Amino acid sequence: MLSAKPNDPVAKEYSYKSSFELALEFFQKKEYLAAKEQFLVSLKHNSNCQQCHVYIRRSEELFKELHYKQGIEYYGKEQLTDAVMEWELVRDVDPNYKRVDYYIKKAKDLQRKIDELKKESKEEAQE
Repeated sequence: MLSAKPNDPVAKEYSYKSSFELALEFFQKKEYLAAKEQFLVSLKHNSNCQQCHVYIRRSEELFKELHYKQGIEYYGKEQLTDAVMEWELVRDVDPNYKRVDYYIKKAKDLQRKIDELKKESKEEAQE
C-alpha cells in the first residue's frame, strides 16, 4: 500500500503503527537489536515519534548490558569461548562499552594458556 502511494497519510500511519507494534513485541521478548531496527523503521514513517528515540536508546543499552553480563557469567564458569562471543556482540554495537576490549583480550589470553597447558600435559602423557 505504501509503495503504491508513498505520501498517503493513512498508509504512512498504518505502516508506522504496525512497525511500532512489532518493535514493542521484539523489545518485550528481549530481542533488542531487532527492536531497535523496527523502531528505526517506525521513525521513518513518523519522524515525530519521540517514543521511538527513547526505545532505540533503551534497546541498545539493554542489549549491551544483557550480553556484557552474560559474558561475565560465562567467564566465571570458565566458558571462555562463550564469554568472548558475548563480549564481541557488545563490542560490535559499542566498541567503547565498559572494559569489553580488555575482557575479550584477557579471556583469549587465558584460553590460549589453558590450551598450551593441555597440549603440554598431553605430550608428557605420551612420553
